[in-house]
Amino acid sequence: MKAGHALALVAAASLGLGACASPPTAVREYILHPVAAEGSPSSSVATPDVAAPPPAHESGPIVAVGPIVIPAYLRRSTIVTREAEQRVETSERHQWAEALDAGFARVLAENLAVQIPTNRVAALPWPVRTPPEYEVSVSVQRFEHDAEGVSLEARWVLSSTASETPSHGPIATRSARIRETVPDDGYPAIVDAMSRSIRVLGNDIAAEIRAHRVATAPETP
Repeated sequence: MKAGHALALVAAASLGLGACASPPTAVREYILHPVAAEGSPSSSVATPDVAAPPPAHESGPIVAVGPIVIPAYLRRSTIVTREAEQRVETSERHQWAEALDAGFARVLAENLAVQIPTNRVAALPWPVRTPPEYEVSVSVQRFEHDAEGVSLEARWVLSSTASETPSHGPIATRSARIRETVPDDGYPAIVDAMSRSIRVLGNDIAAEIRAHRVATAPETP
C-alpha cells in the first residue's frame, strides 16, 4: 500500500471515531437553600431565580454566623457520597455552585433570620459597623449522603459578644447528629435533604438565642 493511501485511511478512521464519540456530559451545579418551614423547593439546581426566604421581622438580635469549618474531604466542588465508613465517592457531573462552607453559612443565616426572628443576621465576614450581639460557630464532622439518607454531624458554639453583660463569652456548646431521609432518587433530592438538615440545626440554635434573651432581659418595673 502506498504511503498516501495509508495516510488517507488513517484520516478517515479518525474522522469516523470522532463522529461516534459521545458528546461531553453536561455538569449540573447545585446550591443549598433556606428551608424555614416543613417542605422544600422542588429543585436545588443552581439557577438565576433562586427562591428567597420569607421576610424576617424588622427587629431582633444582631447575630453573626461563622466560621463554618468543614472537613478537608468535603472542601471540593464535587458532591460527596459516602459509600462505606472508610470510602467516599464524588461525581464530576454533579457539583456545588459555591464553596460548601460558604453555602452552609449563608443558609444557616437565612434560616435563623426567620427562626429567631430577626433581620439583623449575616454570615462572616461581618458586613456592617454595628458589632453583633451573638456569634455562632459550627465545626462540621460529617455532611453528606449515604445509603440511609443525609447525615449532618456538627458541634456548634453560641457566644455572647456584648462585653457589658455578665454572660459575655460562650453561652452554649452543643453537638448535633441530624438525619434526613431522601425520598426521591437524584441529586436535587439529596441537596434538598442537606438543606433541611441545616434547618434542623438552626432550630436548636435559634431556641438557645431566644432563651438567652428572655433570661437576660431587664426586669420591667
